[in-house]
Amino acid sequence: MFTHYLSAAWRSLKRDRAYAAINLAGLSVGMAVALLIGLYVVDEMSYDRWSPEAERTARIVLDWRVGERDVHAPLSPGPLADTLKERLTGVEAVSRINTTEQIVRAGEERHHEKQVFWVDANFFEFFSLPLNGAEASEVLAQPDRVVLSPRAAIKYFGTEQAIGKVLSIEERPYTVAAISDLGDRNLHFSYDVVAPLAARTRGPWIDTWLAFNIYTYFRRAPQSSFEQVEAGLAGLVSQELLPRLMDAMGREQEEFLSSGGNFRFNVQPVRDIHLHSSLEHELGQNGDARQVYVLLSLALAVLLIASINYINMATARATRRGLEVGLRKCLGAERSQVRWQFLIEAGLVSATAILVAVGLVVAALPSFNQLMSKDLTASGLAQPAMLATLLALFLGSAAASGLYPAFVMARFRPLDMVRRRFYRGREGWRLRAALVTFQFAVGVLMIIASLTIFRQIDFLLDKDLGFQPENVVVVENIDNLGDGWLGLKQDVLKAEGVVAASGASGLPGHWIREVYFVGEGGREETQTSWLVSVDPDFFDTLGIELSAGRRFEQDEPASGVAYIDRLAADLLGTGDPLGQQLDVMTIPRYPTVVGTFEGVHLAPLHQGMRPTVIRPLTEHPKYLAIRVTDEQASQVLPRIQSAWRRHAPEQPFQATWLEDDIAAFYADESQTASLATGAALLAIFIACIGVLGLGAFTVEQRTKEIGVRKVLGASAPSIAALVTKDFVVLMGIAVLIATPLGWWLMTRWLQDFAYRISLGPTIFVSAALLALGIAVTSISAQALRAARLRPARSLRYE
Repeated sequence: MFTHYLSAAWRSLKRDRAYAAINLAGLSVGMAVALLIGLYVVDEMSYDRWSPEAERTARIVLDWRVGERDVHAPLSPGPLADTLKERLTGVEAVSRINTTEQIVRAGEERHHEKQVFWVDANFFEFFSLPLNGAEASEVLAQPDRVVLSPRAAIKYFGTEQAIGKVLSIEERPYTVAAISDLGDRNLHFSYDVVAPLAARTRGPWIDTWLAFNIYTYFRRAPQSSFEQVEAGLAGLVSQELLPRLMDAMGREQEEFLSSGGNFRFNVQPVRDIHLHSSLEHELGQNGDARQVYVLLSLALAVLLIASINYINMATARATRRGLEVGLRKCLGAERSQVRWQFLIEAGLVSATAILVAVGLVVAALPSFNQLMSKDLTASGLAQPAMLATLLALFLGSAAASGLYPAFVMARFRPLDMVRRRFYRGREGWRLRAALVTFQFAVGVLMIIASLTIFRQIDFLLDKDLGFQPENVVVVENIDNLGDGWLGLKQDVLKAEGVVAASGASGLPGHWIREVYFVGEGGREETQTSWLVSVDPDFFDTLGIELSAGRRFEQDEPASGVAYIDRLAADLLGTGDPLGQQLDVMTIPRYPTVVGTFEGVHLAPLHQGMRPTVIRPLTEHPKYLAIRVTDEQASQVLPRIQSAWRRHAPEQPFQATWLEDDIAAFYADESQTASLATGAALLAIFIACIGVLGLGAFTVEQRTKEIGVRKVLGASAPSIAALVTKDFVVLMGIAVLIATPLGWWLMTRWLQDFAYRISLGPTIFVSAALLALGIAVTSISAQALRAARLRPARSLRYE
C-alpha cells in the first residue's frame, strides 16, 4: 500500500512540475540556510564544554572603576593564585597564564609570535588538554621545556620530528617536550607555543600584587560554589590588595570608595567566556551571543518564509484537486486513505527538499566559512543536534503542507467535490493573503536592517577621526632594533613614495598605553587617558593639526613637554592650558603643556572619546608609521621591507596598513551586514517565489473572468492592474507592519555605538519601494500573460 501511495504521489508531482519546482526551490533554500546557521550555532555553543571539569572551572575577572573609567579585564596579580589555594577551602586547583610577544628562533630562522603562553606546570592537566609525547603532569615540570601546536611544529621544523628539537625564546634554549593537538575541541583561547611560567620569574612583575598581567583560573571543589569563592575573593582584596593599591595611588580607602571608586574580583565560569565575554585583554577572539541570536533569528525568518510559501502553495493546490479526491472517494477510498495520500506526497517533497538543501550546504560551506572565519565541514551534519534538526525540518515541513489537505479535503462529500461545490468562499484567500503579508513584512524588515547596518558601517569608516589613516604603513616591533630604529627611519624616508615617517609607542588598531590623568579637582577627578610617546614627525605623518602651541624639536627633553586634546584641556579647567603642568601618573609625571589639538579617535567608535596625551619619546618606539603617496601605495611595501632587511636581517618583518587596522574594529559589524544582506536577499527571493506561485494560482482561478472582461473591451494593462491590486494592498500592509518594528529594532542596535547615524525616512522608503517593486513585477508578469490569451481560449477554461 505504501508503494502505491508513493507512486501516486510521484505521478501527481510530475503532472504539475511548476508547482513542484516552486516548492522545492523555496523550501530547499530555507532549509539550507537553517542547516548552515545550525552548524555555526552548534560550533559556537561547544566552546569549553568538552572537558569533564569545565563545569567547575572559572577565571578571575578584574572589575575596577576610577573616575569615569571602568576596567573589566580577566587579569589579576601573580600572587593571587597561591593565596587563593591557601586561604579558600572551596578552591581545589589553580592555574595561571601569562602571554607575551616574542621572537622565537629555530635554527637560523626567526619568527615573531604574537602570543607565547607562559603557564604553570599543571596547565595541560588542569585544562585536560591532549598531549603527544609526554604526561600532562610532567611535560612542563622543568623550566627549559616547551610544547608546540602542530601548526607551530611545522612552521619551525617542517616535516621533521619536532619532539626533542631545540628552539630559542629570548635567546634562551627550550627543548620541545610534546605536541598538543586540540583537534576538533573548541577553547576560548588557542596556543602555538607554551612554555613554563617558572622560566620568567627572573623579574619582579610576577611576584607583586600591583602588576595585573596574569590570567588566573581555578577549579572549585565539588561541595563549593562560585558564589562562595567570589565572597572569599572580596576578603582577599580588602586584606591584601586594596591597602597596597591605595598606598600607590596616594589615596585613602574611604575617600576612594566614597568618590565612586571600586575594586573587586569577579568569578566567570569558563563555559560563559566564549559567547558572553567581551572584556579588555581577552586571550582570544570570542564570539558574541547576540550574533548567535541574530543568526538564529535570520534562520528562523528565512525558514518561516519558506514554510509559508510551502503551506500557501500546498493549500492552493489542494483546492484544485477536489475532482481527483471526489473521484477517489466515489470509487471507495476511505478518509484515512485520502489523508495518507496527501501526507506521503508532502513527505516526498520534504525529503527531496532536504536532500537538495544538504547539497546546497556542501556547496556554500567554503564561502560561509570565509565569511564567518570558521572551519566547518559537512560532516558536522552527522552530529546529534544536526540530525535532530534534519528530522525536525522533515517532519515540520511535511506536517505543515500535508495536514491541511489530508484532514480538510478528506471531509467533503464526494458529490460536492465532483461538482466543485466546495471551498468557493474567500476564507482560503484570506488565509493565504495573511501568510503572504507576514512573509513580506519579514522580508521588508530584513531589508531595513541591512540598509541600516551598511549605512552605519559607512558612517564609521568615513567619520573624521582627527587624523588621516589613508596610505599609512605601520611597521611593528621596531623596539627590537634598539637605537637602530632611527637608522631604519632614515633609510625608509629615502624610499620612493615615502613622504613622512615617525616612531610611536602606540597607534590606533594597535596597543596604546593607558595612564591616570588627574583633573582640576585633584585625585577625586582622576580619569584614565591615552598616552602616546612619539618623535617630532608624528603630527605630519598622521595628519594631526595643532589647534594651539608649537611643535616640539628633535632634542626636546622628554620630561618637559606634552600635547593634550580638548577633553584633557577641559579636565584641567584652567582656561588656556598652554604652559600648565599636567599630573599624569606615569614617568615623567609632570610635563608642561606646549600644544593642543582637537580630539583623535584612537579606539573604536563604539566607545566615546578619551583624554589623550602625546609626549616626546622616553624609550624606543614600538611602531614606525610611514606615510606614502597614493600613486606608490601598491609598490612601497617591498621597498620598506628591503630597508628592514638591511637593518634587521634576522628579525621577521611585520607591517600593516593603518586603514585596515581601523576597519578591523568593525569586522563584526561588517560580518553582520553581509549576513543580514544575504538573508534579506534570500527572504525576498523565497517570498517572490511564493508570490509568483500564488499569483499564477490566482490568475488561473480568474481565467474565465479575464476572458469575459476582454470580450467586453478591457485592455491588457487594465486587467493586469485588476489582478495586481490585491497583492499591492497586501504589500502595503506588510510595509506598514515592518516599518515601526524595523525602526524600534535598529534604534536599539545603534545604541551600542557612541557615534551613530540617525534613522531618517530614506532607509524605510527605500526598503518599501524595493519590496513593492519586486512583488509588483512578479505579479504583473503573470497577469499580463493571462491578459494576452485569446478570449475564446479563456472562456473555454474548465
